[in-house]
Amino acid sequence: SAMGYSNIQENHKRVMSYMLAQTPSYSIMNQAYYSIIWNKRYDSIKYNSVETDNFIYYTDNCISCDISFDVSLSRIGSEYNYKDVFTLVFIKYGGEWMVGNIVFYGGY
Repeated sequence: SAMGYSNIQENHKRVMSYMLAQTPSYSIMNQAYYSIIWNKRYDSIKYNSVETDNFIYYTDNCISCDISFDVSLSRIGSEYNYKDVFTLVFIKYGGEWMVGNIVFYGGY
């Protein structure tokens, strides 16, 4: 199976443990999970690049960074390429850094 897909439930649970509950981003990640599990499995996933940059420190309790990625998925002889960039906003909550928001830009 494709890397990550075989452990999708465990991966989802781990990611959600870093999300602030009852935020729009928390809901988006849950919706994405349910969309993925109903989608077709891929034969392989190749991460061409994953980069973080543009770290901004707003306060001692709030930072953000941009994440860009380029991923190739193959299924039954066809390859699909996805490129995107998004911003994660982290908030220190209860002494731990949590994802408070995700800003999607819709590809590049």
